[in-house]
Amino acid sequence: MRPAPNPTRSGDPVARRRTRARRPKIPTLALLVLLATCTDARNPFGPPGSRGKPSALLTPGAAAVLVGAGDIADCGATHDEETASLLDGIAGTVFTAGDNAYDNGSDADFQNCYEPSWGRHKARTRPVPGNHEYNTPGAAGYFNYYGTAAGEPGKGYYSYDLGDWHIIALNNYVPMGAGSDQDNWLQADLNATTQPCKLAYYHEPLYSSTTGTGSGGRRTTRRAFGSSSSAPEGRASGILPTPSR
Repeated sequence: MRPAPNPTRSGDPVARRRTRARRPKIPTLALLVLLATCTDARNPFGPPGSRGKPSALLTPGAAAVLVGAGDIADCGATHDEETASLLDGIAGTVFTAGDNAYDNGSDADFQNCYEPSWGRHKARTRPVPGNHEYNTPGAAGYFNYYGTAAGEPGKGYYSYDLGDWHIIALNNYVPMGAGSDQDNWLQADLNATTQPCKLAYYHEPLYSSTTGTGSGGRRTTRRAFGSSSSAPEGRASGILPTPSR
């Protein structure tokens, strides 16, 4: 059952209800990642080529917090207000994993649907785009809204450090296959960092039970791209794609 439209949102509610009637509503899923202090004493996946149990060493210390979600704001629902309220009580860095402002990631979608809820955490947000952002040519609304926090316009991939972790924000919607600008940037970024642990996030999952646009699990370029993000031996690493719709 679709939730009732939120009458407190601005914009044309009739037009928004008509647009959203074409797709089922899926509640936003909030994710909380506690990034513990780690060492680089051993490979998290065992010896090279093995499929042993993860063996990265985590040491006591002040944990960094990375918290966020994908498929976030919709003027016709209240899930984004609910998850923004959860963020109010969680310190740390916020990530968005794409499809941040439905339906099209336009300037109006961000201002009318995202800004009243998750917008209050904008100053500590590290976003990536989803396929709905690219319903607006060049994801212009997305880059306009987040500014420099979204990385270079037209690229949308960047990295930052958080505690002992090197965090990499990737973009599914610009070329990412072997030899692409994004792949070359990623290789150089991984070679340059001295952080013992690494984590990457992006919109489309590598594996998915669905095959619709933005669902992931289909592109061979993403598989090749994922192999590029393998951490050097002796370093802990992870990839955090978001559930998408």
